[in-house]
Amino acid sequence: MSRVRFASRVGNCLLIALSLTVALGLCEAALRLLHPRYEHLTALLPESPDTVKLVAHPDTHEPHSVVFNNLGGRQHRDFSDRDLVEGVNVAFFGDSFTANRLMAAQYSFTEVLDFLLNASGFLGASSTAADPLGNADPTRWNVLNFGMEGTGPSEQYLKYRSLGFRHRLRHVFYMYMDNDIDDFRSALATTQDGALAWQLPAQTSPWRRLLSRLHLAYLVLDVWHRLGLPAQPRPSYAERMEVLTAFEALLRQWQGEVEANGGVFHVVALPTAGDNWPREPETLASWEVVDLRQCFAAVIPDFDYEDWRFANDGHWNEAGNMVAAHCLYRHLEAELGLAAQRDEELARARHMYYRAFNESADWHGTRYMPAPPWTLDAPLSNAQARRIVNHYQASGKGMRERVARLLREVLAGEPVLRSVWNVYLKANRRFAVYVKKPCTEEERLHPTSGLFVHQFFWNPADLLAHEREQGFRKMDPRGFWQVETPDRDECVVVVHLGQSLTRLVHTGQLGGEGRAPSWEGRFPVHDGEVWRQVADGLMDEYEAFARTRAAARSTWNIHPSRARQLLAFLKKPCDVNDTLGRFFLRVLPASSETLGDRAGRGGNAVDMTFRLENIGSSVVVDMVDERCLVSVLLPPWRIGEVSAGEHAPGAETPRWQARFHWDRYGLEALRQAYRAVAGRPPTASGRFDVYRQLGALIYVREPCAQADLRHRFFLHPFAPATSSGSDGARGHWDFDFADHGALFDGRCVAISPLPKRASRLRTGQFSSVGEHWSVELALD
Repeated sequence: MSRVRFASRVGNCLLIALSLTVALGLCEAALRLLHPRYEHLTALLPESPDTVKLVAHPDTHEPHSVVFNNLGGRQHRDFSDRDLVEGVNVAFFGDSFTANRLMAAQYSFTEVLDFLLNASGFLGASSTAADPLGNADPTRWNVLNFGMEGTGPSEQYLKYRSLGFRHRLRHVFYMYMDNDIDDFRSALATTQDGALAWQLPAQTSPWRRLLSRLHLAYLVLDVWHRLGLPAQPRPSYAERMEVLTAFEALLRQWQGEVEANGGVFHVVALPTAGDNWPREPETLASWEVVDLRQCFAAVIPDFDYEDWRFANDGHWNEAGNMVAAHCLYRHLEAELGLAAQRDEELARARHMYYRAFNESADWHGTRYMPAPPWTLDAPLSNAQARRIVNHYQASGKGMRERVARLLREVLAGEPVLRSVWNVYLKANRRFAVYVKKPCTEEERLHPTSGLFVHQFFWNPADLLAHEREQGFRKMDPRGFWQVETPDRDECVVVVHLGQSLTRLVHTGQLGGEGRAPSWEGRFPVHDGEVWRQVADGLMDEYEAFARTRAAARSTWNIHPSRARQLLAFLKKPCDVNDTLGRFFLRVLPASSETLGDRAGRGGNAVDMTFRLENIGSSVVVDMVDERCLVSVLLPPWRIGEVSAGEHAPGAETPRWQARFHWDRYGLEALRQAYRAVAGRPPTASGRFDVYRQLGALIYVREPCAQADLRHRFFLHPFAPATSSGSDGARGHWDFDFADHGALFDGRCVAISPLPKRASRLRTGQFSSVGEHWSVELALD
């Protein structure tokens, strides 16, 4: 009988496991087909050297191929053993700013820098008009890009350690990003003796690789983020200092290994919207940093990082990479004693590089051409252009096989439009594939000539301001991606439809003297039912905010979501004209220390200005059924006061503006708390006077200085006495002053709620070596 029972339980467990697997599989399939918003995340993962993926540009939505070479670097070209032996190898390690997957590889700063160092080899003999750099040095430079998306300094160091040829790297650049400290902290482990050690596996586990390819995994992370749940606990000041010490130790170890191999280790601070280097006292002060922000500010009049990043993503764009290449060339020029070049000479060399991709018939991908003074006209022959394009866009291993597999997947179905070109939709409905057969040789050379694609969106917010009168977005045919196939009688063009929900595509091809369409047609992309599901979700989101208390009511009502650290701007009724203004936002910290401790930015406020037709990744716009919802992600530190408003198009005076306090511990609340206890004797007195007031503890010290806040606050409650007469500890609460208080008018004031069901408590501050001060309070 027991065996029968055991078999029955095993069977039930297997049935439950099978049911869960089927349910999760159906959810994953529904996400991929009906709402594939996480597809670009599953595409941006560390890949094997012969991987090729199509990725959409964040602003133009034009697709480009992401290729990893034979060394595992984010480059199209392979490097042979002979290249590494005979050349001077310059390697860059960093995160997504180094990998540059969001744009075509030829515009990465590493490729532009490689060309500037090797220009003589491409452009002819030195000291000629065709060679603006006039560099007679025959040295061959190999600039290697080992950037890895979503990594920190530990993973990047391990990447360096994994290279069997690292002893051949003469210059190693670590590209520091302002989130590297937090990334490094997540990789730390505490040893038995209390010391911190960084520990990471050399390779990602199979389970993690599997989860990273599931849309459900990103949905869970998305919900976690939207609920405002922390990825990891906030460190105390002492913990942060320990992490910074370990971080510097890692860099010293990395530097020591590079120098032991005969190389030079460089630290580069990337240009971002904020300061680029931790500002804690006596931390990393001994490092000689190649500060690209200073270089950007020096070479760009009125430098503003917002002008050098993608409009729809926080990473630097093609122009930002171009300036970075210029700055790094200047650094190497001085470091290595290269012949000094004038800015005009570098501009002419850059002009040749970008012009090769802009005009060459051998290149059919995304095109970008800098404007003067960054480029100056210079002669370039067709042969030189072909050498440049072929060198920097040499296909990685297996690319042809992967392209063939993509085509087989798409062409296995029926075309959605039959005409001169047959048009197919990829299963996830993000790519439209145009196929023409038979195809003439002239058509193979210029397959996109006259081809047009007009996208009609379900959501008007997906249209730019100048497109809203037309009701559609016209895609640039230069961004269409031509696929070379072995069949010389076939033309294939791939068009990326972007991440927005497209209702209808009107397409065709212009031809003849009158430029009338030689053929045209329409095909649906997402049906009304899919849009209705999305619209229902947007309306639910709108109504959820509308039911909360508005912090300010004006032309737009403002609803704060403190758990998600965002502001929601609501308007009803609303149309596209309501989104044409210029919005402004000013966010003040809860205390003067908040920015310095939490965001590493310094200063007293963060100002945001945005237009809804040209938004970044921190602003989301939705518009449906005469409702407008604008979600603005706020800085990740404690907020005291918010000011917001809107300028009408072309106007300097605000159309409307509002100001409000963010939460109960804002600056005004702290001032009121101080006024409530001023002149009263404290409940207990230590280094801070502690008052019990209306269910809270109020900490006051005056006069007060920054040194008084150096130690972390604690609050230990004790349970009521038991029948035995003893009371026991009920855990402990710790908090940072910047989270609960502010320094103003020469005094420090903080508020902490009283714990429930406690008979007494002990509170104070402690440092890394023990208690700094403490007092006890009876709560009976």
